[in-house]
Amino acid sequence: MYPIDAVITWVDGNNPVHKEKRELYQTGGITINTISSSKEITRFINNGELGYCLQSLLINMPWLRNIFIVTDNQKPNFLSSELLNNPKISFVDHRVIFAGYEDVLPTFNSISIESVLHNIPDLSEHYIYLNDDFIILRSTEIVNFFRDEKVILKGCWKNIQKFGKFRLSISQALNFLLKSLFKINRSMSLLQQMKAAELAGFDKKYYKSPHYPHPQRKSTIERFYNMHPNIFLENIKYRFRNLDQHVAIFLSNHLEIKKSNAVLEADDDCLMICFNRDSPRSIKKKLNLLRTTNNVRFLCIQSLEEASDDHRQQLLEILDKKYALG
Repeated sequence: MYPIDAVITWVDGNNPVHKEKRELYQTGGITINTISSSKEITRFINNGELGYCLQSLLINMPWLRNIFIVTDNQKPNFLSSELLNNPKISFVDHRVIFAGYEDVLPTFNSISIESVLHNIPDLSEHYIYLNDDFIILRSTEIVNFFRDEKVILKGCWKNIQKFGKFRLSISQALNFLLKSLFKINRSMSLLQQMKAAELAGFDKKYYKSPHYPHPQRKSTIERFYNMHPNIFLENIKYRFRNLDQHVAIFLSNHLEIKKSNAVLEADDDCLMICFNRDSPRSIKKKLNLLRTTNNVRFLCIQSLEEASDDHRQQLLEILDKKYALG
């Protein structure tokens, strides 16, 4: 049909250089609406999921032209030489995609980074954006992401909720309590999806998307930011996630919906295992689902470092044996 690339954002927060840099800016880079969970080490810890992500793309989506890994002057040396030397895989530094806006670097904010992915050199018009903890579990065709010129978006419609100063303060207090009592970090991602929808012209409902690989058209977000440079500059200036930001991926989704350039589908082939939020019972149920069915196409693994030794071993055995991703 046309060339399609994949883009993965990855960072090794265990790296001493990155850790020192991050800790330096955790004082000067914090603003009044900084999301508390954006500073947590769990957001930056490297658990090696990137290796499974890359293998799953190469095995189950061999039609990809390029796989770009966006990094902060790092290289995942834990990967096999076969992956590191694969001609499809290349690394793009933050300094490249933030060229002209170096004053906002270093950044530790995935929302800011996602806002400049369209600046990746030689990025195809049609591409698929993934976090490093996304894994493709079975053979997946182009039509699962693009049909003709339309993007395939998974999710469902939800009502937009208004967050005034009072509600935001209550939400921030709730974040503090959940973190203190239950070690649960809330990312406030739904608020940023709602903000993205409002920027695209939706005032009552937004299309809520799960954690899965997102098909994108480069020109859609590029055109919007060129027309609204102040919105772009405001979104990339925060070094850590901020309540005032929107997510460019979801802004693009809603712009496509508004132009009738999207096909909306249920997310019944997506599964997320969150080891710092799911109960042990829920984790057991999800692991069993991976063992016994082939219905899951897209898997997201969050906070693997907080999994029990038993749960971690079970998950890796499932991936290695059933999906041959070891």
